[in-house]
Amino acid sequence: IPIRAIFFGGGTPTTLTAGQITRIGQAMRDHFDLSELPEFTFEAEVKSVTEEKCAAMRDIGVNKVRFGLQSFDPLYRELFNITATIEQEYAAVELFKRYFEYTSFDMIYGMHGQTFEQFSRDIEYATSMGTRTMELYPISNVVTQAPLHHSYAARGLEPLSFIDKMAMTIYLNQYMRASG
Repeated sequence: IPIRAIFFGGGTPTTLTAGQITRIGQAMRDHFDLSELPEFTFEAEVKSVTEEKCAAMRDIGVNKVRFGLQSFDPLYRELFNITATIEQEYAAVELFKRYFEYTSFDMIYGMHGQTFEQFSRDIEYATSMGTRTMELYPISNVVTQAPLHHSYAARGLEPLSFIDKMAMTIYLNQYMRASG
């Protein structure tokens, strides 16, 4: 049966070398029918991306690259231990656009203590990235790791109510539709 989608991620596969990426692609072609593959997504760690790796990903059939931006807000970037700079993320997007049809990133919202102003600013910055797609979703406090909860508590950040998260979701929906 031909494979219809591949998502290569979870462990930031761009930490592999270009040669390793090429070998993985060859192994996939040798063992699977990729003749009807409309989506091949590769997850990236923006600090590890190079021209050579992008070329290798493109050559094995990758047509979408995505990365975890999560937030533009310095407080939440620190809490999530995001070590890439905003400048590195913008540079990676520009590099990806030269090689791939789609570039996407993950953003989360509804974090403890997040204001509507912070959320709105994140959405404005997200749309300014110029990618064709992005994935935005509310954080789930149930599956959040304990160290993040401890960091929230140390900073006195309280969980948002369901109503606040729902209002953010409605705002996001309307903002994105109005932005095209």
